[in-house]
Amino acid sequence: MRSDPKVKLFTKGRLRKELESRKDQAQEHIIDEDDQTILTANKQQYIDQVVERYSVDPPVIQFDERYAEPEGSGPDSQLVVYFPYTGNQEMLYKKPSSYKSNIGIYEFYVGSDHIYHKIDAHRKDSDSLDTEIQRVIQYLRDHAKPVAKQVRKFNADLQDQVTRWFEEHKEDTREKHDEFSDLDIPIKKRDEVPETFSVPGPDSRKQVSLSDRNSTEFKESGELEPELDTEIYREILQVIYDVGKGFERSPHLFQDKGEEDLRDYILFFLEAHFEGSVTGETFNKNGKTDILYRYDNSNLFVAECGIWDGPQWCNDKLDQLLNYLTWRDSKAALVVFVKRNKITPVLDKLDTSIRVHPTFIEHVNEAGESWNDYKIHLPENPDREVQLGVIAVHLPN
Repeated sequence: MRSDPKVKLFTKGRLRKELESRKDQAQEHIIDEDDQTILTANKQQYIDQVVERYSVDPPVIQFDERYAEPEGSGPDSQLVVYFPYTGNQEMLYKKPSSYKSNIGIYEFYVGSDHIYHKIDAHRKDSDSLDTEIQRVIQYLRDHAKPVAKQVRKFNADLQDQVTRWFEEHKEDTREKHDEFSDLDIPIKKRDEVPETFSVPGPDSRKQVSLSDRNSTEFKESGELEPELDTEIYREILQVIYDVGKGFERSPHLFQDKGEEDLRDYILFFLEAHFEGSVTGETFNKNGKTDILYRYDNSNLFVAECGIWDGPQWCNDKLDQLLNYLTWRDSKAALVVFVKRNKITPVLDKLDTSIRVHPTFIEHVNEAGESWNDYKIHLPENPDREVQLGVIAVHLPN
């Protein structure tokens, strides 16, 4: 028992803050869910699963099952009083919204299914010990009861909140899909995933080539480095470019959208065109404006999205993009939403910003009227080249 930690219960941070954090996590869980799951999930089953995951088992102290044992002798004699409990142990440490002024006056030892308190028993008769036990019991009742009450209310409210969040997100997802119907961009169905180490194509699966690269890292480790097929990389950029042109043809649908919403539209079309590898990995969000394609611990493709805000903004975005990349011949994209009335001056500044960046190697080609390809290198290693597609989308306010 002596290995159990001794603490002052109900004093380690506010319970309200802990429960609000769990509520935020539940909401983020729903918001981050992929569109297909939201649109096709059984509503009640989905809600029940989320509620079960983020609800809290209220701690309940079993006062009627308490028991006591003597410990030590002479001046060191103590009476150890045990209180079994059920529920979430962490909640016993939190301070409830309603508490008594004597909070924190007793110390307890906390086990996995019981708490216990040691009372000095030297030269105390049974009446004195019983009085002290009753004080400890009253203390626990005064503070454990409001903790359990607050947790139960949180659980009850969570059911309603998760239901509302699910319905709202489902409606938003439907509206987003309705907006897509106005875009002149075909959505291609995915094929079955083959049993190969592959990266998807729009009409068929394309394999990632694993070869003996002429690199010091490979020679030392003997491990193959995953690489996104160049043809697939070009098709990914083409989808992004086509989606951007769709935005420009229907500006009334997208002028007021923020960069995170615009990123999500692009992500939707990428997911519609491409299937993930046999690992189950596919395009996914990272932060508010990034799109990643990962394999194991490698970022095979990274796209950074954002609203143009000047050359320094471009420099910062490029730095952020490079922070994600680790593999030689990595592929990347910078998607720039231009909400200025004229795009030509921005395109000139964008091109200049790339060329003056410390990692710039060369301009490869102009693939479209607002799409340029460059070669840059990783900041810490000039020999590690990165293919960078820079695509600008004009959405004047």
